[in-house]
Amino acid sequence: MDDNKLVYPTTFKNAELASAFHQRRYIQLKKLEYGTIILASFIAIFPFNSTIDLHWPSLFSGLSLLVAVIVLFIEKSLEHHKGWYKSRALAEAVKAESWKFRCGCGYYSKNKSEGDAIRGFLEYLSKIRSELNINKSIAGHSTSGDEISQEMKDSRNMSLEKRVALYKSFRVDDQIQWYSNKANTAVVKYRNYFIGAISCLLLGVIFAIAQFLGQLAQISFVGFLSAIALTLFGWMQIRRYETLSITYTNVVTELRSIAQVLADTIQSEQDLDISVRDAELVISKEHTIWVTKGEVV
Repeated sequence: MDDNKLVYPTTFKNAELASAFHQRRYIQLKKLEYGTIILASFIAIFPFNSTIDLHWPSLFSGLSLLVAVIVLFIEKSLEHHKGWYKSRALAEAVKAESWKFRCGCGYYSKNKSEGDAIRGFLEYLSKIRSELNINKSIAGHSTSGDEISQEMKDSRNMSLEKRVALYKSFRVDDQIQWYSNKANTAVVKYRNYFIGAISCLLLGVIFAIAQFLGQLAQISFVGFLSAIALTLFGWMQIRRYETLSITYTNVVTELRSIAQVLADTIQSEQDLDISVRDAELVISKEHTIWVTKGEVV
């Protein structure tokens, strides 16, 4: 089966759109907030001229900080970070459940009629939306539409061998590739941001020593470089590059073990059920804390 032929529930699609919308807005506001702080520290570099009554750089530096404060309150009031995490949690929960349905595992086992399986899936969607406090509309995207596609029904009715192959190729192997790429990206970004922050701090030390020795008496870059360093460290905390690189690498290791089991030892519906349960548990490790992160970031 072509990956493009996999059809996920409407709730998943709209939760993905909502997650992307909230993430984009949250990151934009954070960039604006940090950018204005750096701008304020840069403007503050300009020395005070005693022959001029008004020191305009101080005014503009203060205005930049005021903008940062306003942006901070706007972000807190709009709560895009919570919308991002809740929508992401909903999307991943629905995607995992759709694979259980597709493979005929758990509540959706082949022992149940298709009608019972469908009712159970729809009840799950209603429950998870309620638990995550998701309204009828997610960031302007209506959740009305087909929740169970014909492809999902057809996949559930496949033979055991075909369902095993489908799950291994388009779920487990796909997630291995996704987590591997994300882990590598996180490692590179963490290294680059860390080097940048440390470089700014070391340059600040150099400028401080130069001023101590009587050089650059009128201009100080220490505050500006410190602001950049703190911004870079703050950005690393928001994006959690170091933590994600470790978490994602561990997920890849566990999923590769499950992929090996799927390839070699599945002999019954029970074997598939266990493997799907284990794989979805591994995949959900990161996503189960999305809502919690939304409360603390």
